[in-house]
Amino acid sequence: MGLRGVFLRFAALLVWSGVAIAADADLDALKKRLFPGIKGEDNRRIIDSSDYPWSAIGLVNSRLGGFCTGTVIGPRDVLTAAHCLWNKRTRSWLVPDAIKFLAGYRRRDFIAHGKVGDYTLADPLVTPNDGARFRPHDWAILHLAEPIDGITGMLPLGLPGTPVREYLQAG
Repeated sequence: MGLRGVFLRFAALLVWSGVAIAADADLDALKKRLFPGIKGEDNRRIIDSSDYPWSAIGLVNSRLGGFCTGTVIGPRDVLTAAHCLWNKRTRSWLVPDAIKFLAGYRRRDFIAHGKVGDYTLADPLVTPNDGARFRPHDWAILHLAEPIDGITGMLPLGLPGTPVREYLQAG
């Protein structure tokens, strides 16, 4: 290999290194754009949503296509945001039949599901249309037709054995 061959190999190595460095720089820039709130190393990891306590957290679905998060707080009780139960088009609360809860939800898979038989709103007279006045009332408890806590576990609001009704009275 002559001097020209060595030079060409060295030039190719420089170009390849520059591409690799540019690719790393592009990847870092892309990560910063996609994950702007993550500083330093991205050490997040995927958890198994069927493991407790994650199994007690799930998706509140409505027939309208909307969804929110809910948490199992009692054998048949799920805490969620009240605005998730509001129909913007009709300006009224959804009927319980239109709502389902999927526990331990992750990528279209879940460990338990429950049909909502009824729900309790913090204050049914104050709606999302009331703006700032609604914010302190933006919670609801879904009452499932069947208990699911034996499958999901639960994240109780307070001391074990305290009935949910006591929290409802406290507001």
